[in-house]
Amino acid sequence: MTFDHDPGEGESYENKTLTQKWKGAGQDSVQAAFEVDENTTAGTYNVTLSIKPSGHGGTVTVDEAEVFDRTALGYGGAPTHQEPPPTQRKVGFDKMVLPTVSGLFANQIVHHAKDLPLAPTDGIVQFDSGWVAPQPLTKPFTDYPEAAQKLKVRIYYRLKKWR
Repeated sequence: MTFDHDPGEGESYENKTLTQKWKGAGQDSVQAAFEVDENTTAGTYNVTLSIKPSGHGGTVTVDEAEVFDRTALGYGGAPTHQEPPPTQRKVGFDKMVLPTVSGLFANQIVHHAKDLPLAPTDGIVQFDSGWVAPQPLTKPFTDYPEAAQKLKVRIYYRLKKWR
C-alpha cells in the first residue's frame, strides 16, 4: 500500500492510497550458475544460487485498487471520495522483486556471509534458514507499512551426492 498526499493550492489537498495484492503460484525456469565451494582444510562450504525467475513460465496476478480523498475545491469539481473499479493484470515471475536477507540473500542470489560447517548426513547437506524477516527492508517493501511485521523469507536447499 502506498499513500500520496498532494497539498494542492491553499487549503486544498488530495490523498491517494494505492493497494497492490500479488497472488499466484507456479513454476518458472532459472537459468543461472549454481556453485558450491568446498574448503576441505577448514571443513566448510558455501553456495552461490541464483533464483531470479526467467519469466518464461508462470504468472502472478496483481490486483490494484486506488482510493482518492480530496477537498471539494481545487480539483475541478471531482468527488471528495472516489474509488474507481480495481484493475487486475498478469505479470511474469521475473517482474517480482524479492526481499534482501542480510548475510544470506541479496540481488536474488543465495550466498552465506560466512562459510558453513560441512557435515553431510548420508551424502546430503541441507540448510534451512527458517522464516526470517528481511533485513534491510528495501524498496518496494518500505512502501508497505505491514511489510516490516508480516513479510518473512525462508531459504531451504538440499545438496545430494556429496562425496
